[in-house]
Amino acid sequence: MEKGAGMDDRTFVYDQYDLNHAFGVSTSDITNGVTLNFDDLLVKTWEIAQSNAVSNYELKIECRRVPGPLGIVAQLNTQRTSNRRKPQVFNNVSLPFNPDQFNFTKIKQNELLFNIYKKDGHSRTLVGSCVVNVSPFAKCHSLIVPDPNSCRPQIMAVDGIKLALELQALSRNKTLVTVFNSMCGQASVNHLHLHCYYMPKING
Repeated sequence: MEKGAGMDDRTFVYDQYDLNHAFGVSTSDITNGVTLNFDDLLVKTWEIAQSNAVSNYELKIECRRVPGPLGIVAQLNTQRTSNRRKPQVFNNVSLPFNPDQFNFTKIKQNELLFNIYKKDGHSRTLVGSCVVNVSPFAKCHSLIVPDPNSCRPQIMAVDGIKLALELQALSRNKTLVTVFNSMCGQASVNHLHLHCYYMPKING
């Protein structure tokens, strides 16, 4: 079994054994350390990116719960509006991938937090990349890009759902959130990705 953080600290490796343990299928008390290291790696690499000013601004937000029975949370983050990367404009929820537009194969090297591999026996497959969101709205706000080199449009795919569920299971932090937004649903890049972040502490 490989340790969760790879040799260069830019690699996360997991396998079916780790998932069985995370989902409660395995009765063994022995783990290979992955469930301890996913959150550690995410926090460590994200904080390094922040200290190196990779994001467009320092994260300073205010969150409050709106009075009422619905549990609505309001967030104030003025810098995300004024300092974010210019979003692409869409008029359709199903547009083809355009290699000439910005996509996650064109990010700067320091925007890549780590690559995600799934191991099967002696081989391992790149199943995704974790990329810093340069316009964050929460701690460790990152982008999970399933199979980034396949260059697919921002239309949810089965492997994207599977990867999101598996990473959620491997995390031990109950505040971890993984979400998807489509074109015409506030997505700003037409390259398959999901948002990943820790839910901020809410006042009130």
